[in-house]
Amino acid sequence: YRIGQLYMISKHSHEQSDRGEGVECSFLPKFSIHIETKYEDNNGSNDNIFGSEAQDVDREVCFVDIAYDEVPERYYKESEDLRYFKSEKTSRGLLKEGWRDSQQPIMCSYKLVTVKFEVWGLQTRVEQFVHKVSAVKLGANSTHTDTLIFHCLSYI
Repeated sequence: YRIGQLYMISKHSHEQSDRGEGVECSFLPKFSIHIETKYEDNNGSNDNIFGSEAQDVDREVCFVDIAYDEVPERYYKESEDLRYFKSEKTSRGLLKEGWRDSQQPIMCSYKLVTVKFEVWGLQTRVEQFVHKVSAVKLGANSTHTDTLIFHCLSYI
């Protein structure tokens, strides 16, 4: 799965970037985004996977359902819709409503997104906006959906 995820992240970066594109915010030295990822063999039931320090901070938990969350039309590909996709090699797929509680094996990808924007007067609003956008991007343009499909297609 991890190799598949690395492949799909690379593929998405290539697809969504034009030559010469990049991000540089040197005028905002007090701005940072840190995304930490951990994997566990469960359906998202671990409330404290990142340890007690993450438990102590103010946080919002967002569940991303790779099959049933609404996907913006510009990102939707029927061939990658896990409600209709079934791997011939692994017989996995055709995820039905409530699949997280019934599907085996299952793995959850946990993401801890930490945003810091230390500019007086704007800090709270900017941090909340970035969290909102990152939750949408982590779900709607999910590399995890693509990784699952890539894993099922390449499984021997």
